[in-house]
Amino acid sequence: MYDWDLIADWGEWGCGENHDVIPDDSTKMAEARKINYLVDKTVYPNESPGLDPAKTLNIYKGLLKPNEIDEIKECEKTYFMAPASFLKELRTFLRKTRCLVYRGGYAMYETDHISYRYEIKKVLCIGKTGWVAKVLDHKTKQDVALKLTHHDAVSRYAEWKALQRIENRDRTHESNCVRMLDYNHFRGFNYIVMNLFDTDLKKYMIKKFPHGMPLDVNFVFIAMYMSSISQKIAKTGRSILIALDFLAKNGIVHCDVCPSNILLNLDKPEAVRLGGFGVARPVKPYCIPIHCQTAYYRAPQVFVLGAQTTAIDMWSFGCVMAELVTNERFFDGDSTADQFCAIQEKLGVPTREFMRAYNTEYFFLSKQGREPFHVTKRDGKEVVDFFKRVYNGITSQEIISTYSKLITDYEKKEVVNFPIVYTIGALSAKNYRCHRSGVFTSTSASFETSSGDHIAYRYSVDRVLGDGSYSEVYRCIDRKTETPVAVKILKHNVPIFDEEVDALTKISQLDPNGKSNCIRLLDHGKFRRHHYLVFEMMDCSLATYLDEVRNVSVQECGKMMRSILFALDFLHQHKIVHCDVKPDNILMSFNDPNSLKLADFGLATEDPTDVGDSILQTRHFRAPEIYFKGIITSATDMWSFGCVVAQMVLGKPLMAGRNYYDQLALIEQFFGLPPIPYYKRHLHFYGDYPKHCEKFYDNVTKKPFLQLEMIYHASNPKTGLPGSKTLKDVFPDPKQFAIVDFLSRCFKYELSERILPTFALKHPLFFQKSNL
Repeated sequence: MYDWDLIADWGEWGCGENHDVIPDDSTKMAEARKINYLVDKTVYPNESPGLDPAKTLNIYKGLLKPNEIDEIKECEKTYFMAPASFLKELRTFLRKTRCLVYRGGYAMYETDHISYRYEIKKVLCIGKTGWVAKVLDHKTKQDVALKLTHHDAVSRYAEWKALQRIENRDRTHESNCVRMLDYNHFRGFNYIVMNLFDTDLKKYMIKKFPHGMPLDVNFVFIAMYMSSISQKIAKTGRSILIALDFLAKNGIVHCDVCPSNILLNLDKPEAVRLGGFGVARPVKPYCIPIHCQTAYYRAPQVFVLGAQTTAIDMWSFGCVMAELVTNERFFDGDSTADQFCAIQEKLGVPTREFMRAYNTEYFFLSKQGREPFHVTKRDGKEVVDFFKRVYNGITSQEIISTYSKLITDYEKKEVVNFPIVYTIGALSAKNYRCHRSGVFTSTSASFETSSGDHIAYRYSVDRVLGDGSYSEVYRCIDRKTETPVAVKILKHNVPIFDEEVDALTKISQLDPNGKSNCIRLLDHGKFRRHHYLVFEMMDCSLATYLDEVRNVSVQECGKMMRSILFALDFLHQHKIVHCDVKPDNILMSFNDPNSLKLADFGLATEDPTDVGDSILQTRHFRAPEIYFKGIITSATDMWSFGCVVAQMVLGKPLMAGRNYYDQLALIEQFFGLPPIPYYKRHLHFYGDYPKHCEKFYDNVTKKPFLQLEMIYHASNPKTGLPGSKTLKDVFPDPKQFAIVDFLSRCFKYELSERILPTFALKHPLFFQKSNL
């Protein structure tokens, strides 16, 4: 079994002698590290005017590819170059899906450069047309936002034209629209440089009121509180109106006014700026495509393909203001038809003038079923009759004999394997290419489906919740019970299905009432060559929650993670090891944020189990016995649990290694060298001392001592020698003594010395006194 962490990161600091590393490239790597280390200190000082192309080519002589040489020759100045740029193609090939290549997007990773000027520091968001990153402009030494559009994006020029027009008309910068600082193209991709903001209005509202408006207080406080909130909402609305007024006077339709496109800084949240001009267009008497506006903020004219005017921006503005006041979407719906129906419920049936102008009868929601009226009208009485009966489930034989026109040829052969049918999916989903070809597995082995389609003739697909190396998770509606569920669909031929089903089935049998705080498995099976598992629906993962709030207090961490300790204690008592405890696998509900559940048992195994050659657990939460090919027990999960607890309080991983060896070096930095018997299990990393260190002898005493290897230290300046750092250095506050004491009991090399979940529940960090 290949260690992809090790193979992909061999070039970080040269530890790949046993993994087919090319000696010449390894030597070049070392040279490049030394050169870039010197360049950072001398060539690029804080107020550098940049380098001429000739000088840049001289410094990097022999380390550049022909295309890079041509690019540098065309640059007036170079301000920054990513380290070891000649290895990018090799790294991209080795990382495969780990390197970001998203729907024709630019292959990007942190510390890379754009146009030899902008250094990528962090990806902020990814959309259908491109991605936005926080970058450092090495010319001005300021952090800015860079939006890079995909080369095949239809709107790749629209935003530049709109922002250029705004810049020409708004010389004083009083329009409350984002500013375009630079525009250019790099390697076939267009990019725009704009002002950097702390967050957007959507994330700000989630962070400020993650569980809704606080109403469990006295009436006087509510009046005072709502008064201050109303003032802030009014200031926010006024700032947005100034921007929309400016756009209307200059003949520009924004087309996508929503909280995600309203940007702000945390020090002054009322002073917002309008961004997201990717679908902006001039005012014209032409129809606007329905996909331009974000769902929930879509104007009625957009549903019926009306003219693009500034009036649609005012509708979206009203939806945003209503959401700020009520803290919920005003026109909510799981589909386009549901949203149009929600508009009718609140505002009534459209006027006759509106209906004559746009022929809206084709977009009314059918009272008989889940399809828009234009679909039922097109296919006639048969569709209406079918949707009347399918709510209670009908037999597959009746579908074939009576309603065969409503399913594809592939489904006619497939439906006989399902005795009762609760849905056949939206008729519009039948036009998707997988239904036409009968092939539902993509080239990457993922399951191909679309919104409105069905899974196993019971679950209606709503949207994608997330994806991983082995599976994708969809939000679906169980048409048998009419409740939302999460459906996990594994990639084709993934071997972990049986293990996960066995573990979850065992948990369900041992805990029929669902009190173990482990995610409940509701159903499972195989559909179109892919295994699927159906779980109860949760609101978000702990990782998503931490992305919004960044970190929590020690007391709040103890309250939240106590429920996960109950889950680990339950698994420990029944000899089950989860093997992948991390924030992404911990789910939570907004109604009760202190009641978390443990999910994703794809790597679960028995206690104890020999590691062998398997590389288990996510890197930042990986226990040392995984590296040393030891034994997996419940103590392995406690190491990962300690990493999660530390991340919740710190706001970042405690040991965030960049690769296989760096992670082990960080473990040693905190907890010293492992016991000597462990060396024999990891000979390619240890000799007489770790390979990221060098051994020297004191001139006087002749005693040996260790120092960090120079190239490794240049690449990892924050990593120290083994045992050079303690948990108290990370948690210096005396009030954090409880977490330091608990983590010191979790992070032990010997499994027998680690604290077990049963005793952890009695630790002061998690122990809660009874109210009785």
